[in-house]
Parts: sequence; C-alpha cells; structure tokens
Amino acid sequence: MSTPNKGKIIIEASHETPQSLEVPSTAGSSSSEARTTRSRSPTQLPAELVLKVRTQLSRLNTIREIAESLPSLPQKTTIHDLNILAGHMEELHKAFQKEHSYMEVSWPTAFINHDYFANDVYQQETSVVMRTKLTISRFKSELTVITAPHASTTTDLKLDFLTSLYRNSQENISSGQLFVTYSARSFCKAQG
Repeated sequence: MSTPNKGKIIIEASHETPQSLEVPSTAGSSSSEARTTRSRSPTQLPAELVLKVRTQLSRLNTIREIAESLPSLPQKTTIHDLNILAGHMEELHKAFQKEHSYMEVSWPTAFINHDYFANDVYQQETSVVMRTKLTISRFKSELTVITAPHASTTTDLKLDFLTSLYRNSQENISSGQLFVTYSARSFCKAQG
C-alpha cells in the first residue's frame, strides 16, 4: 500500500503484493489531476500456483507412464492388475480435474499465457486418460475371452450326453426297444 506524503511515495511493509501504486501529481499540475493510479502486474507466478502446476504435470506424467506400460501387458497381466491400474489412474484423473478447476478460478490474468494454459495441459491429460481407459477396456475384453472356460464344462458334457442319448434312441426306435427301455427306467426310479 502506498500513501502520498508531500511528493514522496511511502510503501508500507506487507506480506501481500500491492495491486496498484498511487503516484502523486507533480507540483505544476492542476488540482483536478491530484493522483494517477496504475495497475502493476506481478512479476512472477505465486509460489502456491507454481507448486500446483508442478503437481499437475507430475500427475500427467504418471498417467502417461501407465498408458505407456499397457501395450506390453495383455498376455502378462490379469484383469485384477488392470483394475488396479485403472483405479490408480482414475484417482489421479479426479485429483487433476479438481486442481484444474481451482486453478481456472484463481489464476492471475497476467499469466494467462503461462505454459500450463498455453500448452493446454488440461486437454493433454483428458486425451491420455481417455485413450488409456479405452486400451484397458480392450485388454479386459481380450483377457475375458482368453480366460473364459472352454466348452468342455458341465454344460458341454450334458450336451454330449443328450446327443448320445438321442442317437441311441434313434437306433432303438427302429428296433422297437426305446419305449420299453424308457418305461422300465421310469418305473424303477419311481419304485425307488
């Protein structure tokens, strides 16, 4: 904060950076021009925002590392492992989104051309997350097909049994034995 005092500027010590300086008028100026106010832009980004930018870039790099590790994984991983990677990436993505929302509101207009916004880090992060989610989803589908039980399960055995029974019944129908065999088995089961 500054206060004019007989042609001198006195700046009071403060933890905050002054947003404007008041410059006293010169001795020869008219009384209608008592003071001129001009805005002063901060010379560097506040430390809090510098740390936030670094954290955001770190999150983006971690998400990229997850994405880069995926192409070699389908045969070397499990659905459980993919779920862990997807969960970790989702946590990073949510934290990134939350922090970005804060930065959009609190970012000084004087630094709108900072690399974070100029390079569209938000779009980069969103793009990497979407590609990675699609890749993880594709890998899960591939692993589900690979790990699905083969057709030689109980259902397949029942189908084989019924097919065999049908073939035998066709042979027995031609010889007149099926009705008697079926009736005899039903009678025995009913008797207990």
